[in-house]
Amino acid sequence: MQLRDGLKEIAYGKWEGQLPETVNRDFHDDYVRWLTDPGWNAPTGGKEE
Repeated sequence: MQLRDGLKEIAYGKWEGQLPETVNRDFHDDYVRWLTDPGWNAPTGGKEE
């Protein structure tokens, strides 16, 4: 294993702090896409947007 500065934390944007069930309900199509392609990024922006 090698530590890399750019890979220490992943931001989940609007999904940050949400349960998978909530993300699936509120962002179903994006959630399914992320499950099948984990390299795809979650929607950006904070929960307040």
